Amino acid sequence: MSPVRKRKSRRARRKPAETGGRLNRVPVSEGYDHRVYTFYGRTSTGKTTLSGSFPGPAILLDFGDRGMESIADRDHVEVSHIDSWGEFESAFWYLHQHPDEFATVIIDTITELQHLAVEKVTGRKIKPGGGVESLSVTLNQWGDVSSMMIAAISSLCALPLDMVFNAQEKFFGGEEDEEPDEDEEIIPRVGPNLVPSAACHLEAMSSVIGYTFIRKVWKKRKVKKGGGRTRTVRKQVPEFCLRIGPDSNYSTKIRKPKHIEVPEVLVDCEYGDLLQIIKGEED
Repeated sequence: MSPVRKRKSRRARRKPAETGGRLNRVPVSEGYDHRVYTFYGRTSTGKTTLSGSFPGPAILLDFGDRGMESIADRDHVEVSHIDSWGEFESAFWYLHQHPDEFATVIIDTITELQHLAVEKVTGRKIKPGGGVESLSVTLNQWGDVSSMMIAAISSLCALPLDMVFNAQEKFFGGEEDEEPDEDEEIIPRVGPNLVPSAACHLEAMSSVIGYTFIRKVWKKRKVKKGGGRTRTVRKQVPEFCLRIGPDSNYSTKIRKPKHIEVPEVLVDCEYGDLLQIIKGEED
């Protein structure tokens, strides 16, 4: 499916003499009718909450995280629990055949979907709390998992819907990676927790990549004392943050007009805040 809306051009089109083919063209200003968003970070840093702010009707495909309490008040979001690779394939084909039922698809999380791919390839279930390492996956099997994940990401991104991929974080450039050449500089990087080839593919397909984290800041708060009096105190409170500005250590990205400056961090970010940047709307 084409990522852009097709429109007949008023200009005459030249037909190549040999092939007789045509070139579908639209103004670049028309843009895309759907986008891909990737949010990654540690558990409980706001990924699902941010996803729940996307347009509805929305369907959240839950791959075992069961962390939807933060969006329990979002009536426009439905959930489907996926416990095997076969169930994921069935869910995808349903979305492929019924794209008009939803505006947004939320993958929560793509890291857990990769675990289902590992189970499919190895034929063994991951024990609760054991992790993928407990299955002793071979290099050839990891290659199969990588191919499955790249194909799944491509298929999901081809749906005419806004796609939101939530992922756990992973540190790249550590001891487990290949040894660099003597003249090569390795810059440690944090990105979505997937096999490297699938992570690169997801990042390339995404319009927005953001890192979720929590920071504590000092703020003034009024507290009541006896007799109805109040006093002001300083207290540390958590802020739920999304890092989207360019960073040498974190995978971040946002496709937007060149003249729009991207803030390093957005606090309590929602879908509308990202859309405002993407469309080039300045405050």
